Amino acid sequence: MSLIKDSKKLSEKKRNEFVGKFLLTKCKFGLGFSSNRFIDKTNISFATFEAMRKSIVDLDNPVDFIFVDGDKKIPNLDCEQFKIIKGDDKCKIIGAASIIAKFIRDFIIRKYDRIFPFYNLYNNVGYGTKEHIENIRKFQRSFLHRNSFKIKSIDR
Repeated sequence: MSLIKDSKKLSEKKRNEFVGKFLLTKCKFGLGFSSNRFIDKTNISFATFEAMRKSIVDLDNPVDFIFVDGDKKIPNLDCEQFKIIKGDDKCKIIGAASIIAKFIRDFIIRKYDRIFPFYNLYNNVGYGTKEHIENIRKFQRSFLHRNSFKIKSIDR
């Protein structure tokens, strides 16, 4: 069974195993980020596309084409784009990108746990678990949290 699929369907151990093996291949990849402030200013969809666009632009060599997970193309990107709905399950390139993105996101969030240990980011990596929501209620949102992410029990 392949380790390459939707990152949400893999255990953290399997994601880490994949990233370790992937890095040994010396394949090149680009990284793109969007901050929580940028997401709040625009929206999650636009910010995600902008991060994807940055990851392509970050590559050393221009690309002729890319595969995109979903039914929309990345705006302002000068290359051929092939849209694949549920692409992280159907296309190994998209699946690999999904795994690497989640690995890096979780790594960064866990670094913030040192600054904000009371959110327990090391264990919930910023996802809306019951504990994380309770900690937001108790300690308020930090500068890391998206204001556009509404929590019904808090944002009434």
